[in-house]
Amino acid sequence: MSEGRVSREDLEAKVREIQESLSGAARNATRSAVPFVVAIVLVLLGISYYLGRRSGRRRPVIVELKRS
Repeated sequence: MSEGRVSREDLEAKVREIQESLSGAARNATRSAVPFVVAIVLVLLGISYYLGRRSGRRRPVIVELKRS
């Protein structure tokens, strides 16, 4: 910086530096979040399957067919 002034190149360099650090952090966060999301989805599927089986055993579904 010359004489306390900020040049366009200084701003562009700083913005580029910030973007690189943020993109690296986002990439790392995505990689570590994927297994947790998969685990949560599997747990939710298991719970819904179990509750569906349980309610099916208590109240069987009666299907009624009508001919017109």
